[in-house]
Amino acid sequence: MLFYVFLAYTGTKKYNVAMAENEKDKRKFISEKIVGRPITLKHAGKRILLALLCGLVFGAAAAFSMILINKLSPDHGSENISESVPSGESKDSSYDETPEDETEETGETEVLEETEPIEDIVRTEVENHEYSRADFESIISNVKEIKLEVEKSVVTVRSVSSDRGWFNDPIDTVDNYSGIIIGREGGSIDILTTEGAVINADSLEIIFSNGTKAAAETVRSSHYDNIAVIRVREEGISGEALSGIEPVTWGNAAAADTGDFIIAAGAPLGVVNSYDYGFINFVYENAPSPDDEIKRLYTDVRSDSKMGTFIFDDSGRFIGFAQGADSEMSATGVASASNYIKVIEKLAAGTAIPFIGIEGQAVNNDMKASGMPEGVYVTGVIEDSPAYAAGIRRGDIVTSIADTACSDISEFSRVLSGLSYESPVKLLVSRQGAGNEYQEMEFNMIVGAR
Repeated sequence: MLFYVFLAYTGTKKYNVAMAENEKDKRKFISEKIVGRPITLKHAGKRILLALLCGLVFGAAAAFSMILINKLSPDHGSENISESVPSGESKDSSYDETPEDETEETGETEVLEETEPIEDIVRTEVENHEYSRADFESIISNVKEIKLEVEKSVVTVRSVSSDRGWFNDPIDTVDNYSGIIIGREGGSIDILTTEGAVINADSLEIIFSNGTKAAAETVRSSHYDNIAVIRVREEGISGEALSGIEPVTWGNAAAADTGDFIIAAGAPLGVVNSYDYGFINFVYENAPSPDDEIKRLYTDVRSDSKMGTFIFDDSGRFIGFAQGADSEMSATGVASASNYIKVIEKLAAGTAIPFIGIEGQAVNNDMKASGMPEGVYVTGVIEDSPAYAAGIRRGDIVTSIADTACSDISEFSRVLSGLSYESPVKLLVSRQGAGNEYQEMEFNMIVGAR
């Protein structure tokens, strides 16, 4: 209030001075000095009263403006409306919206929370958690449950080789291998095992997880994949014995990734009915394979590929089988079951897997820039294969198979899978010659069996 009084008084004083100066200018032509009438106490009182009155008017105007602004502000309006709504009735949604500045702050907070590394959260929780014996037993219990589920599909394959001794007496040599039940229909049970179990066997006997024994016969094997399918006829097996026999559940091996928990069943320790567990350490998405490329998993879980080691995920689903240790990786290579579904189906049908015997990759852009033609660059040729016998060698580029152009190994494999065992096939190959120029060559061969 005093501030506005001061402004009013100052303004009045400046006004009087200006008026006086103006009058002075108008009377410059008068040479004589005119002395104004002296200000009396009465006049001074009037001026002070006028200044106070102006101060009161300006102060009231300012106070009214502040009250009006406060009334019209969004926050105050929302508060008043909230208070006027009777209890139990919903408020107008337009007044419940969060102010923009609060929304921005909330959004920033949520972004910070969402972008916080999951690894840090997990690590903090693990470090701060005080593990008890109950926690340990819970973990072990889960592993045991998976093992019990897997065990229903795991069998022992007794491979019997008969011979004669010095005195023509019969001598039987029995070797034990592992296998898994991959199917059961039409009165028969199909079992996947290793090629070693059938290669020299004169007879086969299967021991199921419930102790039931039954004779088996070989359906078909694949030498280069070290797998075989054998079959048990259900005739003569009681219903009670068959009730505990279950085929494996196939998992999605294509989704398997580094860090996934796995269980090795069969003979990972070199003896049947042994188990091991661990994690996938590395995934090779396009690993070379005869006439194809597959997804290969690498793990430090122990395995014995000769006796049979089969890999299951954390739900007890079948995702692959061990193909042997890789010296470069210092780990076990596991063939993805997803890549072998059609192969196993053909073996179960007694059909040979068409085989040429090359390993290769697509000619990439950098290779094309150096002058290589489009096709399958041969990185290796399997010894004693049809391709090896025909004269195809490392560094050749296969541009066509059976009059069908192929730009990568997947296309080559697709065309080959449609051919029949022991049928003739023609391959067009570009080979680098003198002057680094590529010359097209034709190779004719007979499709083999894998």
